[in-house]
Amino acid sequence: MGCGGGVAEAAYIHSLGLVWEGSAGFADVELQVPMNPDHKMRIASISKSLTSVLAMKLHEEGAIDLDAPVGSIPELKSLWTASIEADRALQHAIREVEERINESDMRRWGYGDLEVNVAKAVPKWPPDQQPQKVQSDGNSESTLPPVPFRHSTRNWLPLPENPRFPSHWDQVTLRQLLSHTAGVRHYVRDEFESALPYTSTAAALLPFIYDAPVTELDKKNAAKKESPIFFYSTHSYTFASFVIEAMYAAAYPKSKQAPRNVIGVDYPAEVKKLKIPRPFGALMYEKLLAPLGMTATQIEPAYSLVPNRAKHYLRPAWPRPSPTYLPPGTRETDRGLVPAPFVDLAAKAAGGGYLSTAGDIARFGGALIGPHAFLKPSSLSQLWAPLGQVGSKRSIAYGLGWTINKPDPRFKGRIVGHSGAGTGASSYLLVLPDEGIAVAILANQNECSLMSLSYDLAAEFKRFLERENRQ
Repeated sequence: MGCGGGVAEAAYIHSLGLVWEGSAGFADVELQVPMNPDHKMRIASISKSLTSVLAMKLHEEGAIDLDAPVGSIPELKSLWTASIEADRALQHAIREVEERINESDMRRWGYGDLEVNVAKAVPKWPPDQQPQKVQSDGNSESTLPPVPFRHSTRNWLPLPENPRFPSHWDQVTLRQLLSHTAGVRHYVRDEFESALPYTSTAAALLPFIYDAPVTELDKKNAAKKESPIFFYSTHSYTFASFVIEAMYAAAYPKSKQAPRNVIGVDYPAEVKKLKIPRPFGALMYEKLLAPLGMTATQIEPAYSLVPNRAKHYLRPAWPRPSPTYLPPGTRETDRGLVPAPFVDLAAKAAGGGYLSTAGDIARFGGALIGPHAFLKPSSLSQLWAPLGQVGSKRSIAYGLGWTINKPDPRFKGRIVGHSGAGTGASSYLLVLPDEGIAVAILANQNECSLMSLSYDLAAEFKRFLERENRQ
């Protein structure tokens, strides 16, 4: 069965710019809203390519060092601790606001409809919460039981009481993090579809930062030393994004800022004195997205509306939706789709949390082509150099945030790109530096194979370019 939902494609030719944008299928299958090139979708792991290019740009500016050990970065550990403490203050402030709202509602409604519904749904109360007469607003009596819980809009990740950055990452470098050779583990359990909100990049490290590095036992080594290992990991890019924040703060101390007071609650004096790094998302926007005119690209917010965001879909193996409930005229490829679950992708922005359009991503790929590319030739060579042998693996066709593909007889020179597989999304970016062509394809369904389609589109536009050159 083919890819359901909808797809959007775009092509960029170095000598002509963005030459084509197309789409097919539906941005909203249930409402039968056609997909169009302006619809934003999850680009998933193409976010890693954005992050690696940002890192290399900052490296060119002298703001970061790809080969400096994490333990040598000035103030990295103190910045991490300060960020966690700021997060704790923000969580506390948000809970205070939510409690005030709850208490206000309870006074206004005499415990309100929410609690009435709870009382009806849970007839058997614990012994200490038996129905009894209570004063609801000071003027009249109510026989409603005490509220058994506090309503909260978010389930927060517990923060450590005394946060300390673990020392077992001290020798890791940013280059290793970007090439998946630092030993950072990948998702476990339900982390891939996590809905936990994180208020900083530092907090997003907590699920994995205390875990020991993944290593490979070299059986040929008599000393039984552990050797490096290539281990693909989105968490590695989350780690890299905080290292980028810390290095930038060290290079530009004035960029450090006080914790943002986003809800109007006054922070304690000790929190106001904290200095935390400039957020990764801000650096990405200022140093890459804005200069390249990528106005449709952003970190996907979990709790905000996004204009032109397509709905995302999954095709689970079981249970299958009943055909009875499918809209009239449903295509065969849309059968079996279900809405993707709610997720909060901000925590993994650097490795898989961005939204964009196919046009923006093709434009990004095209910016790395030609004599006036966004990065220097030496920087591009580092991004697109395959790792080769890592540990027991003979050849790793991965560079820094890019896959290095095998030669194809239809094209000359290098072929690089990156695929993406997210919650309800698939993507592929193909860049042909020596042909001057970049192709991007986004889909709002998981597990769509888009690589071969991107090659076919690139071949078609190569023929178009050849015809144009002959005229």
